[in-house]
Amino acid sequence: MAYAPLIFWIALILFFSGSRGSVDETSGFFRPLIEYFFPSLTPEEIIFYCGYVRKFLHFAVYSVLGFLAARAFSTDFRDRPSVRTVLIALLICFAVAITDEYIQSLDPSRTGTLYDVAIDMAGATVAVITMWLISPSVATKEV
Repeated sequence: MAYAPLIFWIALILFFSGSRGSVDETSGFFRPLIEYFFPSLTPEEIIFYCGYVRKFLHFAVYSVLGFLAARAFSTDFRDRPSVRTVLIALLICFAVAITDEYIQSLDPSRTGTLYDVAIDMAGATVAVITMWLISPSVATKEV
C-alpha cells in the first residue's frame, strides 16, 4: 500500500503534463491570486511572477514526488532510507521528469525543457536528502 500515494502523485503529474497544465489553463488560478496579494503590480509584472510561481511549483511537486518515492521503497519509513532507496527514489523522479517534459514537448501549448528537468530534480533531491538527514539511523536507535 506504500506505493499507492506514489502512483497517484505520478498520475497527477502526468495528467498536468498536457494542455491542462499550460499557462492558459493555470493562469486563471494563479493570476487572480497574485493580483489579490500584490494589487500594485503591472500586467507585465504579473506575467513575470506567474512564471516564477510555475517554476516554484516544479520544485515543490517534485519534492513531494521524491518524498513519496523514498517512502514507498523504504523498508520502514520511520528509519533513515538506505543509499539504495535514495538512488531508486531519485531515478524514479528523473524518469517521471523526463517523461513529463517529453509529453509537454508534444503539446503545442507547452514547452518541454531540460531546465525544468533540472528544477524538478533539485526539488526531488532536496526532499530525499532532507528525509535522509532528519530520519534516525537504524544504528543510532536505542535497542
